[in-house]
Amino acid sequence: MKQLIPSAAVAAVIAFAATVVPAAAAAAAPADPVTQVPVRPEIYAPVTLTADLSRLSAREREMAGLFVDAAAIMDALFWRQAYPGDRKALLEGLKDPATRRFAEINYGPWDRLEGNSPFLPGVGAKPPGAGFYPLDMTREEFERANLPGSRSEYTVLTRDARGALEVVPYSQYYRAELERAAGLLDRAAALAEDPGLRRYLELRAKALRTDDYRPSDMAWLDMKDNRLDLVIGPIETYEDKLFGYKAAFESYVLVKDLEWSARLAKYAAMLPALQKGLPVPDAYKAETPGTDSDLNAYDVIYYAGDCNAGSKTIAINLPNDEQVQLAKGTRRLQLKNAMRAKFDNIMVPISNELIAPRAAPARDLRRLLRRHHVPRGCARARHQEHRERQGHGARRAQGTRFRHRGGQGGRARPLHDHEAPRAGRGGRRARGLLRDLPGRHLPLGALRRGLGARRGEHGAVQLLR
Repeated sequence: MKQLIPSAAVAAVIAFAATVVPAAAAAAAPADPVTQVPVRPEIYAPVTLTADLSRLSAREREMAGLFVDAAAIMDALFWRQAYPGDRKALLEGLKDPATRRFAEINYGPWDRLEGNSPFLPGVGAKPPGAGFYPLDMTREEFERANLPGSRSEYTVLTRDARGALEVVPYSQYYRAELERAAGLLDRAAALAEDPGLRRYLELRAKALRTDDYRPSDMAWLDMKDNRLDLVIGPIETYEDKLFGYKAAFESYVLVKDLEWSARLAKYAAMLPALQKGLPVPDAYKAETPGTDSDLNAYDVIYYAGDCNAGSKTIAINLPNDEQVQLAKGTRRLQLKNAMRAKFDNIMVPISNELIAPRAAPARDLRRLLRRHHVPRGCARARHQEHRERQGHGARRAQGTRFRHRGGQGGRARPLHDHEAPRAGRGGRRARGLLRDLPGRHLPLGALRRGLGARRGEHGAVQLLR
């Protein structure tokens, strides 16, 4: 039986008013005026996600409820990280429903698809360090202090009574919330019928209490037969625009599509060979990926935190820990119902404008499911070479992990300029599939105006509706 599940894309939709200036944001606002952008919740297409829960046992259904409760805690924690102010005061001060809705979508008064520009008068620019660092801290002060643990993904920097920087682990700074979430995972583990899932939940609860996530990452990769899955904790570092060090809290509650996962399994076995064939020097292919990599299809029944901010993730490639990747590989999770929603609401309308009728078979979600993560999962060496060519090698040597936004962690986004198809046979073939439109081969300007596209903070065209 199909059941309608309210997506957090709808349940976590929120916004902001033109009369309230949050104190924390105002304190961080620069002297120069910041361009204000309009409130525009209409750029998002509300959808209802469905998932087939008929194969879940009574225990698994009870576990799913506990997972959602734990995910809601991650959502509240991400609000604290993303918006260094009083969330309750912010939202209660918003009287206009559209503005409030837009603030909830963006987890604050800054438009994530317009380079975090403010959409409220007087708010100012978003602090690049979000809620991970003191608002008055400079990069120079951070580097000069050089405190142990300051570059860890799982620490917050605050000021002590003397005003000096100090490092506080997540497990201490967010202790009350993380203890509640860990308790929920302990209760779910007691219900788990699958031994692999039970072990993962026990270790993940311990990780929330100790900041040691590697053992639970290993256990997550060992799970093979579980129908219910949970991704939870501090995972991606994109919210930290100051240094890219700090991980943001998020969660996905997932149900595995066993039939589609069986179809995708054969591609995971090809990944080591695909990496060997990458067109980069051998020095970038010295690391051998783990052989336990999985490629599976899931339906997402709840988004929370970082993965729910702005546009929605359609695929995940985790863990991010490079030691875990080398030892065991990664898991690539295609979020099938979210992918279907984006395909129907974005890809099909665009393809109707650009793709010739004879190429209509290419507009097939099944092809997208097969191709979305297989190339990206083996692109680590290619990405490392690109980063070093761009002059990022020194920072990488300091311990920062550079992850492709659409790869590790799977934040969905269109191609950047450097990834566009090149001229030659491939380029000509791609153009041959486009409709003949007067005066241009690829009418991106008209596309942006006619289909509601926007330019994102990394120069990529964000196709929203």
